[in-house]
Amino acid sequence: MKPFRRTAPILPTGLLMLLLFCCYPCHRVGAQVDTLGTSSSLGTTVSSTQATPVLHPSPTRKRPKFLSLLWKADSLLTMRYRRINTDTTYVVRPQTKWVIKTRGNISGATFYMTGKAQGKEYEAILNTDVKGTLNLSVGYAGLSVGVSVNPASWAGQYKDYEFNLNSYSNLWGIDLIYHNQQSAGGEIQREGQEQVDIPAGTVRSKTANVNAYLAFNHRRFSFPAAFSQSYIQRRSAGSWLIGFSLMWQRLESDGAPDDGIPVSKLNSLNIAIGAGYGYNFAMKRRWLLHLSALPTLVVWNQNRVWNGQRWRTEQMHVPDVIVTGRMALVKNYRQNFMGASLIFNFSALGEHDRLCVHTTKWRARLFYGWRF
Repeated sequence: MKPFRRTAPILPTGLLMLLLFCCYPCHRVGAQVDTLGTSSSLGTTVSSTQATPVLHPSPTRKRPKFLSLLWKADSLLTMRYRRINTDTTYVVRPQTKWVIKTRGNISGATFYMTGKAQGKEYEAILNTDVKGTLNLSVGYAGLSVGVSVNPASWAGQYKDYEFNLNSYSNLWGIDLIYHNQQSAGGEIQREGQEQVDIPAGTVRSKTANVNAYLAFNHRRFSFPAAFSQSYIQRRSAGSWLIGFSLMWQRLESDGAPDDGIPVSKLNSLNIAIGAGYGYNFAMKRRWLLHLSALPTLVVWNQNRVWNGQRWRTEQMHVPDVIVTGRMALVKNYRQNFMGASLIFNFSALGEHDRLCVHTTKWRARLFYGWRF
């Protein structure tokens, strides 16, 4: 009898061993993939049958409220600054939004008065001290803030006070001016008498002006290009202007009649409207010359004069006039600019045979600025 031999085929056993071998490592590799995601031993990516850990994003920290407000304000300013509302062939915005500007200012006023006091005619010319200030301003996206110093005030040599606020756009603009002048002095000539000097401080003046304009050709003509440098005038252009002026003035003198100085006070309030013209000459090498005049006629006024005994109301004398004139010369470089400007206000108010006051106020500036 032949010994019993196993005749079962080897192939199924080998396949079984191979399957066992493959299943066992795959289980371990799958556990490793849960954390690493790949198997270096197999060289392939193996999907795990187990649940992988879920990473929950950490909650984002909220932005402080004031930073959010600053962000929104900056977005609004930038959108307003970049908005195109001009003919860019003539007027464009600078590419940069930041501006630093230094300025030197000088200003003064002159009063010419004629009238009657104690039955005699007189003529007087008064001048205030010239005021000089230094200014540094920082601007962003068309808005600016600055600080001014007056060296003479620190030394106690200048006692007058002046406030100026200007806002210019291509369509409209406004000047707010207040002067409190305590240094006016000059000379007076009375009928039949010799000329008499008026010491400084004998006549005091307080003046408030509001001057506004509206430009018709605002898409091609730019006031800011000449005075605030927030625009650049590329080609020459002009525009008709409509103007409005409101002026309040108070004059007081405390001289003695024996010195030939009338003891009087004047309160005046005037409203005027008118029309004028302005032009920007865009010259070679990026030079810009601005000239404009805006005369207005008084349509309503209230004048009261104190002659030492009583107040007297003066009737309106036509034509009472208030004129605003502007001049500027600007040189633009790629990132810098420099120039000079002059603004003056002239008014002629009152009756020549009673009291007439001609007032001239002016302010001149030299400036240099950087854009970035």
